[in-house]
Amino acid sequence: MPDIRPPYDDEIDLFDLFAILWDGKRLIAAFVLVFALFGGGYLLVKEPVYESKLNYAPDTLPPFYDSGRVALDFQKMFYSQSRFDHWKNVNKTSLIAFEDFSKIVIEDGFTLAKEENKQRAILTSGKNGEAFILVRSNQLPLLDELFRYANYINQLLQDSYALRAMAELKLIETRAKDLVAVDNAIIQNILVIDRYLAAIETGANVFAINRPTMPKKTEPKSVVILALSVVFGGMIGVFAVLLRNAFRKRKA
Repeated sequence: MPDIRPPYDDEIDLFDLFAILWDGKRLIAAFVLVFALFGGGYLLVKEPVYESKLNYAPDTLPPFYDSGRVALDFQKMFYSQSRFDHWKNVNKTSLIAFEDFSKIVIEDGFTLAKEENKQRAILTSGKNGEAFILVRSNQLPLLDELFRYANYINQLLQDSYALRAMAELKLIETRAKDLVAVDNAIIQNILVIDRYLAAIETGANVFAINRPTMPKKTEPKSVVILALSVVFGGMIGVFAVLLRNAFRKRKA
């Protein structure tokens, strides 16, 4: 006659489990405390990272380039060491250095691409399409200097486009003199360039650059780290209690 096992023989009795964990609550609490202390210690020694944004958007575009080309030109000028050195010569007491946002780094004589998280300032964009200069610092003087440097690049870009516009206008006018009749397309081009130059003379900028936002702490995430420390400590504590109970049963 086969053995008849009692029902639910292989199932875990939740009441017994709760009792085991309750008896081991001090051990669990000790693990939670230890891991919480480790998490708190990490937060104390970890250097915090702050971020600020300098949002910018196209304001007055030249008639011969679209917003994509203008943004690319701004990026090239912003990361140009020669242009930064010229600005630095005028602002000798500035706190920023070209290495803060340079895209390259020299290691053992080799030129390598620098990781973005090691750049203090970087041109980037958000999910909604906004363009901004991300600055990893909470030093307000440094943020203000980067704002002035961005406006310096903006002015260089505007001067470059103004020269291009005047050259285009002169070329169109020269060619128009050789024509018996000037068609509407040529007149329209002249008017568009004239309006652009007039806008520049009245103070229009290629980009509208907002002042930097207040720095926000992004790393380390104190609440997340402490919460994970407590949860992980609790899990290890529960495992230790169950393991201790299993050894006791084996010895009994």
